[in-house]
Amino acid sequence: MSKPHENELWVIILEKAWAKVHGTYMRIQAGFAYEAFRDLLGAPAYGYKTKEEKDMFKIMLKANEKKYMLCASC
Repeated sequence: MSKPHENELWVIILEKAWAKVHGTYMRIQAGFAYEAFRDLLGAPAYGYKTKEEKDMFKIMLKANEKKYMLCASC
């Protein structure tokens, strides 16, 4: 569940819209951020899985150099 920071209601509104697209909040509670980026922004999005932390760091550094939007989870 999202919580607003001060007067920022857009986070809650965006979460509600995302839940409506998927039918219920239960369907979005364990999703991947890159899927939300892709669906809401219409931009290409990719997910990576790696066992090595250094490999993920290299991927993130390259993406940052290209000014890509990043998200990470574990």
